[in-house]
Amino acid sequence: MHIKELKDHYVAGFGKQANPKVNILNPNVTTLHLNTGEASRVLVVDVDEPDSNEAMSVREKMRRDDFIVYSSQYTLNDVFEGKCKFKVFYEYHGIRLPKKKKNTHVEIFYGDKNLAAFAGKRGDGYEYIISNLSDYEIKPLHFDINDVVEHKVEKFDLFNGKQKLEDKFVKEEERKKKVVLDEQESTPEEEALGYDKVDIREFQKLLAELPHLVSDIPEMVKKGDIITFPCLFHEEHSDKKNANAYAFKKDGFYVAKCHGQVCAEKYWRLNRELKELVLNRMSFEQSHGFGEFDEKTVLFKAPTGWGKTEAIAEEALKAINNKEKTLILLQNKEAIVRLSDRINDKSDGAFEGLHQMGKIYIYTSENKHDKHELAVEQADVIISHHYYFINAGNILTYYKDSLSILDQEDLKVIIDEAHTYTELATRLDLDVGGLYKREHFAGMELWTSNTKSLTLDDIKDNEDYKTSTKCLDATTTDYGSVELRKQWKLYPQVNYLDLVNEIETHKDYVKTEEFEEDNVLYEVYHNTHVRDIKENSIKDNSEESGLHLLTDSAESVILSKSQADDKPRKKVGRITFTAFHTQILQKILQRPRQTILATATWEKYHDDLVTQFVDLHKEEIVEKIDKVGKIILLRASERQPARIRRKVVETTNDVNARALLFFPTIAKAREVAKEHENIMLNDNGMYSIGKRKSSLDYVDNFVRNVTVAGLESSVAKGYNYLEEVDGNSDGFELLYFDKKPVSPVVIKKYFNKEGKIEDYQSDYKWSSFAQAIGRAFRRQKETLCIAINDINEQDYKIIKNYLQKETNAEIIEDELNIMNIKIATPSFIRSVGFDDLSKQLKDNKLFKKIYLK
Repeated sequence: MHIKELKDHYVAGFGKQANPKVNILNPNVTTLHLNTGEASRVLVVDVDEPDSNEAMSVREKMRRDDFIVYSSQYTLNDVFEGKCKFKVFYEYHGIRLPKKKKNTHVEIFYGDKNLAAFAGKRGDGYEYIISNLSDYEIKPLHFDINDVVEHKVEKFDLFNGKQKLEDKFVKEEERKKKVVLDEQESTPEEEALGYDKVDIREFQKLLAELPHLVSDIPEMVKKGDIITFPCLFHEEHSDKKNANAYAFKKDGFYVAKCHGQVCAEKYWRLNRELKELVLNRMSFEQSHGFGEFDEKTVLFKAPTGWGKTEAIAEEALKAINNKEKTLILLQNKEAIVRLSDRINDKSDGAFEGLHQMGKIYIYTSENKHDKHELAVEQADVIISHHYYFINAGNILTYYKDSLSILDQEDLKVIIDEAHTYTELATRLDLDVGGLYKREHFAGMELWTSNTKSLTLDDIKDNEDYKTSTKCLDATTTDYGSVELRKQWKLYPQVNYLDLVNEIETHKDYVKTEEFEEDNVLYEVYHNTHVRDIKENSIKDNSEESGLHLLTDSAESVILSKSQADDKPRKKVGRITFTAFHTQILQKILQRPRQTILATATWEKYHDDLVTQFVDLHKEEIVEKIDKVGKIILLRASERQPARIRRKVVETTNDVNARALLFFPTIAKAREVAKEHENIMLNDNGMYSIGKRKSSLDYVDNFVRNVTVAGLESSVAKGYNYLEEVDGNSDGFELLYFDKKPVSPVVIKKYFNKEGKIEDYQSDYKWSSFAQAIGRAFRRQKETLCIAINDINEQDYKIIKNYLQKETNAEIIEDELNIMNIKIATPSFIRSVGFDDLSKQLKDNKLFKKIYLK
């Protein structure tokens, strides 16, 4: 399970000291702790004596991609070499384990009062680091913890016959019964507060349809939003005269409870069947969705902010109405959360009920279990994300179960951000490695070099360097200077350097082309015997390692080698391996009865990839954006970008306005975030905060006003999340771009229909700017300020013309300075007071244009 899913179990802390009574959004909080025990299903192994025998035993059982937490004073290698304290978090579904004080070398935390810090600043000034290799996933416990402590924790059967965890999947009914019993303490008045209006006759009719549960329906009395009546299961009570019950209505569903607890199990069953009755009758308003099409594959292209997510939500409800099987593939897990919210809004709060009753099944690693095939078969709507249905070369993904979903009868598939999916499903790029590559910066020639000066043969023959290579990289800074940085290149799971030999010596691969561009040698290979995709099996010392998956099922491969002039080093610089697979895309387009592709961006090479297998019908929406009245376009006229940048950051940090600031790189954005308390960083969807940087502190980003991002990050991803959380419903008022507001154009090599390589431009052109501003247009707002620093005249005109063409807003131009930024943001106007400002700025032309027309 992912650490984000446990946010209900986060506990605020001040250094090492946790305080469950303090809200985690409190700005004074410095650390986040996690509840352990049966509720969170998290067990923590805490190593306090790294040189002890017990600690050595823990390290022997740990995997490098386990959820490991350690101090920023050290590295992950230090953890495995026994140089520092650390914690390992595991998923555990067993009985409660008491914390044994005698175990001082290695302690086990598994109980409601045992808290473990995992993020934020430690008391010694260092920070808690979560190992990046874990991907923030907490894996199941895979060894007996009695093997790693001095004194046995407790006599219990951790494993069932040593084959799998005891009670790994707790029965859903037993868990819900416990919840029912725990909830008995609340009063009916507290429970019904703010709930739906009740109707006695409606409730009695529902009960009448469940004679196998309720044999006798008693007289009832309505008290506000509560119905009271004698207990429906009075035979369970010894004191029948005082056996009283009540019912209320929540999100369209009746919930009945008794004041006593002896009949709690029967009420749990009754409420479950009451909900199922209502859900089976529920008919949602017939929504339009994407519309009805006869064609098998439809591309629905519409601008960002048009409402594609709403259309997908409507399609989901239509599928439930009509009992039509629909698979929805979204870009990531955050998108699943957003879609769930939209479905909930459009169904008047019924999403949770639909999900609980299995009409909607969310197919992710967290929900996939032994019975997921049954859940898939029973659901009308299956929601998943791209990574379960992408390139067979991704050696960390399993495909067998995912592809079996496509065999569902009469299946319809909807793919959001379809251009991204098409690329993921057909192309895999791996930076294989190498010795050095030549870089040109401002007339200088620099090299990326291996610090040990090893040759390619040295790397192949040296076991240590099959896992990691230490390099000096020459890197440009945001503003033109050059830095040399030391980096570690890690090659986990597969020795990627062997890929070169694997392709060059593969009996089924034939080199068809070789050419050189910009000191890069390209070798093109075609596979004469393409094999079917197999389920991944990544096992140590196994022939089915994963390396063959990168080669056997690919149709073509390109090896690109940056050239050097050093003959002893075999003229090899950096090697990149690009494999082209189409089997996944072919199956997901050909198997379903219909596939709808939804995107704001679609290029010619996406067309070529899809139309290899199916005809493509296109529906293109070109509506102008009309959700904003005025766009204030501010441009810096003086040539002092650094001073302007500093003032903009300082002002937006102080002014109570929602602002999003783009910098050329994530590194520059991170540098800005560290200097200001009120600024958070959007790093390609991973959120962190300046001085309180930790892996999970996105939880309290809600109180931050200013967000900074790098242009190479996914600009839309952060918008989607931030704009729709509580407290940020009005979206951004100010968008600031430091330099031209588009990412660099990337050239991608793809095979055309004739099998020849072509260069295709990526979509990081002006459509990237559309992504950048589109989310800000999602909400109705009177004004939006777009400020651009250090941009040439030609690019500025392109932006202005783009805004005039794509929106119905009035475009107001002026100079970028601090006063104009304040005037252009409604939050500043409201906080200062419009009447006072109108007097102070009576002669200000920008103020008049915006507010006094």
